[in-house]
This record gives sequence, C-alpha cells and structure tokens, in this order.
Amino acid sequence: MKSIKEPCMVEILEEKFVWKGFLKVKQALLSFEKFDGSMTEPVLRESLIRKDAVTAILWDPDTFDILLVKQFRYPTYHKGPGWGVECVAGVMEEGETPLQSMEREIMEETGYKADQLNKVMTFYPSPGLSDERIILFSGLVHKRSDEQPSYGDKDMTEDIQLVWFTRTEIENFLSDNVAQKELQDAKTLIALYWWINQLNIRF
Repeated sequence: MKSIKEPCMVEILEEKFVWKGFLKVKQALLSFEKFDGSMTEPVLRESLIRKDAVTAILWDPDTFDILLVKQFRYPTYHKGPGWGVECVAGVMEEGETPLQSMEREIMEETGYKADQLNKVMTFYPSPGLSDERIILFSGLVHKRSDEQPSYGDKDMTEDIQLVWFTRTEIENFLSDNVAQKELQDAKTLIALYWWINQLNIRF
C-alpha cells in the first residue's frame, strides 16, 4: 500500500468570537491540508470553547457498588425527561491541577473524599463541536449511611442526588438497550465500560 503523508498544515485566515456567554463560540476562516497534500479552499468552522473538565468513576471496594449522580440537564430536556444519571464531573477552575479539580468536584457533588484517585485517560467528548477535553479518574469511596438528600454547588443552583448501583445492575444496563435509556451520558458510558473491563481482568 502506498504511503500517504499525514496532513499537518492549517492556515488560519481569520478568527473571532461570535458569542460570549456562559458558553463561548469561536468562528474561524481557515484552510487545512488534505491527505493528497493540497490545501482546501477557505472554509468556515466554529468551535464551542470550553475549559477542560474532569470526571470520575467511583466505587466501593468492599461491595463493588458504583456511585453515580442524578441531576437536571437542560440540553437533554426536549429529547428526554431532563434528569440524567452520570459520573461525578465538573469544569476545571483556573490554577487547579486535574487532580485538585476532581477532588473538589467529588466533595461538592457527593460529600465523599475519594481514595486512590488515579487518572485513567483523556478524551474529547465531541471533537467536531468543542475543544473541551475530559480527564477521567478512578477512585474508591466507602458507602456511608448518613448521605444527604441532595448535594451540589448552591451558588450554581445544583441539586444532585446520589445513586448507587451494584456491579450486576451496571452490567445489565450496559447489555440491555431498554435499561440503558437511563444511562446515555457519553463520559459515563466510557467510564463504566472501562471499569467493567478492569474488574473482569482483575477479579
């Protein structure tokens, strides 16, 4: 098979913000190198500009139960109930390391302090839409009996409920298309498939 040179050239002709709110949208007029070595005609591309985020798969090493959270997500409201189940997650703040951000988010959203919090992987959840990367961690938590009705950053009007699932329930969610309707968040599915694979290797 003939070797193909990997494209690497990008020419930014113009770049500007077209929206600056809680979300920021940048628009660029650019050309990029094609696989045949030529450059495209100038094209418009847009990117949702976001800080990087962190998320964690949290589990109890004594029971193999998984701790997830349930909260309202407006962008999903018109295609579903609006309340979704997902891993603890949040946006990194200025000056924080990914680990510091993850520890803060876990405490804010669950009231737990995780042990053995380790980085698993980094990925773009939607590379055609946004520059946001998500850094996935794995951590251990020991289930308590004194959990609150809800958690979250009250200044951000967060109302977060803790939801525990057994290993069997998670396996059923991942293998049953009907049950999986409650778990449609991409970062959570990535984290759960990774976690199940790790358990099958180690236990």
